[in-house]
Amino acid sequence: MNKLGFRISLISILTFSYFFLMGTLLYGQCPTVKWMSWEQMELAQKKEKRKVFVNIYADWCGWCKRMDATTFKNSDAISALNNSYYAVKFNAQSSNEIVFKDKIYQFKRQGNNGINEFALYLMKANMSTEIAYPTLVYMDENLNVIQTFTGLRSPNDIIIISSYYAGNYQKTMRFESYKEYYLAKHKY
Repeated sequence: MNKLGFRISLISILTFSYFFLMGTLLYGQCPTVKWMSWEQMELAQKKEKRKVFVNIYADWCGWCKRMDATTFKNSDAISALNNSYYAVKFNAQSSNEIVFKDKIYQFKRQGNNGINEFALYLMKANMSTEIAYPTLVYMDENLNVIQTFTGLRSPNDIIIISSYYAGNYQKTMRFESYKEYYLAKHKY
């Protein structure tokens, strides 16, 4: 091989290696929601009390998958959740038993599918009769449900709602007032 061919090959290999390594490093540094199981959250609560965000989903749910691909990939939404909450991802069709406040919640078969009673409990915590996916649940440090939300939510929705409950603004102002205040302050 002549010198020119060797140099071109070497430059090609080095260029490819550089971009491959940089891509790997940058991709590996993308922030992600620090999802945990309900059991992991309970252990974490023993070390440090925090509010809890629960994402109730089903494997077959298209809107749940869309939120995973968009909302929960947004760096600001990720920060809003990771900085103030333990984030729990809970499959509503999980067969795992959950013990919560001295009650055992189990999977109950309904036709070809079924639902974990704990998911049902959380979905109906605010007297809702709706079973919908995704259901997002905000809980206080003592694991009392503050509020539930159903359906697809944008990154901005998650940022504003998470900020509202993280700062305990629900104790002093209505959500719509807080949202106006937040949007004026952050100029979205």
